[in-house]
Amino acid sequence: MKRVPIAIGIFVAILLFTAAGMWQIKEITGHITQKLELVEKTALAGNYEAASLEMKNLEEYFLKKEHILAIFMVRSQTTGVLLNLATVKTYITQGHTEDLLTEIARAKAQVYAMQHLFLNIF
Repeated sequence: MKRVPIAIGIFVAILLFTAAGMWQIKEITGHITQKLELVEKTALAGNYEAASLEMKNLEEYFLKKEHILAIFMVRSQTTGVLLNLATVKTYITQGHTEDLLTEIARAKAQVYAMQHLFLNIF
């Protein structure tokens, strides 16, 4: 009969770990999406320096949080998002607005896919 409380304890620990993962993934992906929208609005307003600075801050944030994402996701998903963020940064210049919007949309889709893959497992 000692197995039942131990099994219940393990089950509760797994549930708590999963809930913490869901919360972290949602927070991180929400922040990334919000910052991408800010970069988009700033660049459309013609303030490319501020957009570039926001993108740099976003990449730094992602690199700080990447280890948390790596616990819950396949490494290729996080690497894909990082590559998309790097691509967005290259188009923050005057004359590349359409390309920038396309890359931001692609990055948002990648972030959404990452969130969707994790949250739909549970």
